[in-house]
Amino acid sequence: MAAQYLQQNQLDNAKRQLEKALSANERYAPAYDMMGVLLQTEGSPLNITKAESYFRQALVLQPLLMKARNNYGVYLAQLGRYDEALTQFEIAGAALGYEGRIKALENLGVTALKVGDYPLATDTFVRILERDRSNLLAHLELVDLLIMDQQWQQAKTLFIC
Repeated sequence: MAAQYLQQNQLDNAKRQLEKALSANERYAPAYDMMGVLLQTEGSPLNITKAESYFRQALVLQPLLMKARNNYGVYLAQLGRYDEALTQFEIAGAALGYEGRIKALENLGVTALKVGDYPLATDTFVRILERDRSNLLAHLELVDLLIMDQQWQQAKTLFIC
């Protein structure tokens, strides 16, 4: 229910639902993750700061909750804490069976570009395309990386695909 409220930008209703969920089960990691997303979405400095404790608690309760790892990575990247974000994205991107794995890999590649780790970015976008040949972000970023590396023919071939 809280996720629907969050998607509809009804933040107060989402918060009430999450508080109910957490009072019913204080060990429910997805509710902590969602509360972190909610506070991050609201965006005030106070709530941005509070969001981290919710992401961390979700991961303490359920370290293999890859959605929380990816969301925490997005949060860290938003704060410019790119090295920490890369770690979260790498874990989520390597999790076989995680439904959001491609998104985590996209986040990993984009963050690697931000920190100038072009080999990691290249490797990540190749990994994405091995799993999803139609991924537009990976195609475009990889073409840019190939052009930057003056690999004109490979960039042309990939661009035409």
